[in-house]
Amino acid sequence: MQISKKLPQFNNEKAILVIAGMYGADFYNASDGVIEKVDEFRISEPTYSDREGHFQVKGRGKRFGSGSVYEPKKQKVINVLLNEFDKHFDDIVSSGDSFYLFSPEYISNEFEKEISDKFKKKIKRVIHGNYLGEHPFSFLKKLGKIQDKEASRKKVVPTPKEAWKILKKSKVARKIIGKK
Repeated sequence: MQISKKLPQFNNEKAILVIAGMYGADFYNASDGVIEKVDEFRISEPTYSDREGHFQVKGRGKRFGSGSVYEPKKQKVINVLLNEFDKHFDDIVSSGDSFYLFSPEYISNEFEKEISDKFKKKIKRVIHGNYLGEHPFSFLKKLGKIQDKEASRKKVVPTPKEAWKILKKSKVARKIIGKK
């Protein structure tokens, strides 16, 4: 699919975009104004029965702790997700020059730990947000905004000689200096 001219084009770069979420991931190749999905996987969401519960530990007028009976299953889902992620990740990322990871903040550290050292050098950026299942232009738009902010920070600072020439022409500066 052709990338809109307003979005990052990845010229002279073969970028891999990894869009990961709690229940799956999408993998895209992007280079020279073209983006295409190369792989994806999904895991099933856990189903709970009506027996879900909540408990609290109280004593002497204070609450010491609380939680959900089914809370440990969340970690089990993350483990299944990371195993599946590992199966797909190495083959796809090895074909690119660099890669971008888009994932929710609460799980992005888990994905980063799963990435082997040889691929950590290829990470260009980790962007927090849940973009799983969205159109590619939505996460490219987010990436473009971040790159624009960085580019605007790198403005040219004039040398003192150039600054003095500009100030000489300014009426306000002449009033401050006292020259007409």
